[in-house]
Amino acid sequence: MKRVVLVCVSVVVCTIGCGDRGEKAPPPAAKGALPTVSPSPQPPPPPTIDKEKTKALFARISGKQIGDGPGRVEVRDLGILIHPGTTRPTRVEFKLDKSAKALTLAAFICPLPAEARTIAQAGTVSLQLQADGRELDTVAIDRYSPWVRRLELQGVEVLTVTVTNGDGKTWWDWFFLGVTGQD
Repeated sequence: MKRVVLVCVSVVVCTIGCGDRGEKAPPPAAKGALPTVSPSPQPPPPPTIDKEKTKALFARISGKQIGDGPGRVEVRDLGILIHPGTTRPTRVEFKLDKSAKALTLAAFICPLPAEARTIAQAGTVSLQLQADGRELDTVAIDRYSPWVRRLELQGVEVLTVTVTNGDGKTWWDWFFLGVTGQD
């Protein structure tokens, strides 16, 4: 009599930080060669967002172009994750249907895990906002510089948000967008 033994292998995928499963950390051999920064001063905490208003904005997505590689658009507890691609930006269009008079938006990088805090290229993106094709703002966002701004959107049909890899590396570029409770 033959016995058949089945071996089950479990694979556990651990995520850190904001749980960006597509994140590629720098290879261990390259860590010593990376430009580094002092981990202090401490980055500010993420801005407070209104989760319900942010989910309502997410529901208005009418189009998106996902960047290559780790590019993605997802709603999370911190807000709307818009991760840029390696060589192509991630672009999201929100159909406002001329119904919004104004929105106060917060844009920021998710707090970085300990191993990323000294890597200068970690968590850096470029944000561009357009209302019906007209530029509203273009700004660099990194772990130290969250952006909170009230946008006047009277008569705007489509708000376009474009997130570009700010420095050629997508390491921990966990960019979040959220609606604050100020409107």
